[in-house]
Amino acid sequence: MSALLAVWMQVPSELDEEFNAWYNTEHVPERTAVPGFLTARRYVVEGPAGRYMAHYDLADLGVLHSEPYTSISRNPTPWTQRIIRKLPENIRNEYELMQSVGQPPADAAPYALFVRIETAPEHDAEMNAWYEQDHLAALQGVAGCYRARRFRAAVGSPRYLAIYEFANAEVSKGDAWRNAAASDWTFRMRPKFRNFSADLGKLILSQTNSALSPGGRR
Repeated sequence: MSALLAVWMQVPSELDEEFNAWYNTEHVPERTAVPGFLTARRYVVEGPAGRYMAHYDLADLGVLHSEPYTSISRNPTPWTQRIIRKLPENIRNEYELMQSVGQPPADAAPYALFVRIETAPEHDAEMNAWYEQDHLAALQGVAGCYRARRFRAAVGSPRYLAIYEFANAEVSKGDAWRNAAASDWTFRMRPKFRNFSADLGKLILSQTNSALSPGGRR
């Protein structure tokens, strides 16, 4: 896999039950039936009620320009149209894989941290060097972090996304994580961050090779 499609959605409370039924029974199976879609993962965000994330591992970004995918995008079902019209937030970004450290677990990790970030253009090269030589591997080395991946946006913003796959919700809240993120280089970089956000998500659905099940168990 060399690419990723990721989405962030805010769902009104009165739509929550229907939204999840639509996503699980129509939207995910429809997308993962497209050749080149490898996995689908859905998460509910810790914190604000009604906030969800999803990502799809892709063989490459060309999948999103293939006839099977563009056909379903051009012809949304009535249910899809009704749901999408009611969402106050619907962010959709396309990414290319830049770096991957560690190995995913046999089953989808139960939690994932999504970090979106960028800098001013004059600091871009330094931020990439910091991530590649220091930051990503340091955080992946924390106990309970299975894999850390970093992506560059081909469509959407901010420019970069990092995803850390966790064994539990406490990994990024402990001293080991804070210490791993406390290098001198990290402290020099922090004032240069722009459009930073970090969302911790609990896995609520995993589909791989058409094996669909709630909670990530296949």
